[in-house]
Amino acid sequence: MASIGQIVVGRPPGTRTEIKRHFDLLSAESAGPDGLPALPHAALPAQARH
Repeated sequence: MASIGQIVVGRPPGTRTEIKRHFDLLSAESAGPDGLPALPHAALPAQARH
């Protein structure tokens, strides 16, 4: 995540605006009712023996 942040910060302001716009569009697909990301997930209980 840090390296992508460096790439975004190094872009001109118009490009950063477009990056944010696309990020907002993509993240809206997984937003919950409160607008925060609600990424689908599942847990699988497991047990191991050594």
